[in-house]
Amino acid sequence: MRRPPGALLCLGSLTALGTPIATAHAAAAPQVACRVYAAKPFVTATGTIQASASRMGCDDIALLRIHIKRAMAGTDPVVKSATQRRANGRGIANLRCIPGVYYTAATDHRGNEDRSKAVRLSCTTDIPAPTPAPGAGTALKPTSAAPGSAQWPSAKEEAEVVRLTNLTRQEKGCGPLTHDVQLHSVAQNHSKHMAATNAPDHENALGRIRASGFTPMSVWGENAAWGFSTPNKVIDEWMKEDETPTQRENILNCAYTHAGAGLAYNAQKVPYWTLVFAKH
Repeated sequence: MRRPPGALLCLGSLTALGTPIATAHAAAAPQVACRVYAAKPFVTATGTIQASASRMGCDDIALLRIHIKRAMAGTDPVVKSATQRRANGRGIANLRCIPGVYYTAATDHRGNEDRSKAVRLSCTTDIPAPTPAPGAGTALKPTSAAPGSAQWPSAKEEAEVVRLTNLTRQEKGCGPLTHDVQLHSVAQNHSKHMAATNAPDHENALGRIRASGFTPMSVWGENAAWGFSTPNKVIDEWMKEDETPTQRENILNCAYTHAGAGLAYNAQKVPYWTLVFAKH
């Protein structure tokens, strides 16, 4: 959400390592101007290229056009397009994978537009199974589950995400976030949903937070990512200034007082992360 192992956002010989995506809003009156956000394409677990784009902070319904473009000498051709009608939320376009360098371009009828960074895709799954971080005691290990189902670990990795977030906030002068039980449930359930569908998104984030019973609520935000094997790696990605500004802004937003972190694995052991922020 820059996105795939990216935020829902490398050129050259590198492929994307993960995908983070983020959203931030005031609950009563969203303060983000209507905009379009394009995420880098990536290769899914089924071997297809997937690109996504989102409208955020918009109060009207409009056509969101998503183009997968291939970087080539001369004019870059559009190799796949998708058009979806929506107010806010995420749309996707899929393409049979052919090795090459691709990027996402998105626009709406208002003239809002965005373009992702280009990424070289090799037509193999871009996201490896979790591996131990250097110096770590053990690798992240999902609990046993039926074949083909989403899996999830204990809460210690989720608590570590909040701890690392608070250390980062402390360096910038922000107060610590309380790991809230209700927000933890929101984040955990959303990670399970993303793992089961193999797709990172922010669908109905505000509704999910409200349904948890976290009230009253004045501001809220959400970060999501997939493919990062440790809490340190996902926090490092969210804190990148060049690719994931919204995720960084959420972490360093001193207005937030509570948070909840969630982690789940899909059947291929790809980790899906969610970090929800809010304030009463």
